[in-house]
Amino acid sequence: MDTLLCAEAGLYASDTLNFSPLYNFSLLCFIAIPLRSRWLNIARHSVAVVLALLLLHHDSYLPPIERLFSQWDLVSQFDTAYLFALAKDFVSVDFLLLGFVLFVAYLYLNQILRLSTFVVLGMIVASIPSSFWQVSFTTASPLEKTEVQPAGISPETPQVAIDTSSEGLTNYIGQFFNQQASKTSTLTSIDALAEQPNFDILFLSVCSLAWDDLEYSGNIDHPIFKEFDILFKKFNSATSYSGPAVLRILRANCGQQSHADLFNDNLTQQCSLFDQLARLGFRKEVFMNHDGKFDGFNKHIANNIGAFSPAVDIETMSPSQYAFDGTKIYSDEQILSQWEQLSHDKPTVSLYNTISIHDGNRVVGQSGSRLVTYKRNRKFCWMSCMPSSSHLKRASETWLSYCFRSMAQPFAVTVCRYQE
Repeated sequence: MDTLLCAEAGLYASDTLNFSPLYNFSLLCFIAIPLRSRWLNIARHSVAVVLALLLLHHDSYLPPIERLFSQWDLVSQFDTAYLFALAKDFVSVDFLLLGFVLFVAYLYLNQILRLSTFVVLGMIVASIPSSFWQVSFTTASPLEKTEVQPAGISPETPQVAIDTSSEGLTNYIGQFFNQQASKTSTLTSIDALAEQPNFDILFLSVCSLAWDDLEYSGNIDHPIFKEFDILFKKFNSATSYSGPAVLRILRANCGQQSHADLFNDNLTQQCSLFDQLARLGFRKEVFMNHDGKFDGFNKHIANNIGAFSPAVDIETMSPSQYAFDGTKIYSDEQILSQWEQLSHDKPTVSLYNTISIHDGNRVVGQSGSRLVTYKRNRKFCWMSCMPSSSHLKRASETWLSYCFRSMAQPFAVTVCRYQE
């Protein structure tokens, strides 16, 4: 037990852990209670080890254990290879070796010094509030401070301080969503023209790709960005996961909604972008390069677009990758090529979702760790999940492209194909 407490004290000193004085000293008192029975002492130490590990997790900055159980249905779908890869990335070999060296050093030093005394002293020091150690220095004649007002704000404008406590942030985000709830946009002005659209709209939703990924993979200045007519450089999908991000795009006619409200079907009709485009004469289409079953992705899309059958049949194709859950992923180039060859009797608005660069994917016929294939997969995406180069070269003639350069997920591209 001294080893665990010693390790926790070291992690706290390196600012890797938090420290809960009440819980830690309660555990220390539980261990210090004298017991004459050898078996009771063994049982007590066994329980103490479990409690110490739980306390170690409590004082860490890791997500709560409850989240693992709440997401167990999804985690259980991961294949064995992906789980081993995650475990390998999570456990640092260097950290294990350092722990082994410290453990051996503890066994030797404990024979010379009473290390438990130093552990208790360290816990006492860690329990003292940090403000106690802070010393303020003031001068007799403080320097005059010149306040610089931000551009566009007059000196008389009061500066409102934001409460950064948990309760304050909760109230702040609540007020934000209340303001967003009243914001809506419609396409009635276009509807008033009563003109049949003469172009198709394609939404390309690239899962697991953000601006930071482009920078990491060396594609931040990719030539494809020069082909877009409009590039939104400060667009943010306000979410870090691609599933909810797609739903936010599909509900673009309303303001930002909370994560829970994204799955509220009662809000779909008034916010559905595809429904409004359908009223203008577009036929709705959905297709993707995976089966869409993980986490009920198909169901969430259908709740915002309506029941659909994939526009492109992927079952007849050979997979190009296998996903983290062992399911098949198909070639973006092959799917988009088939979609381009489809004949439509009326304009269409289509959503295409690709997971070609999702974490844990394994390219058929290639080997390597997840980190080794990370850059390669993202470079592969640019060659396969965008419209063909022949179309991009004549963008000014038949294509109008909008690229949302997102700091979060997903990387979304909207392409309008004019009918010829």
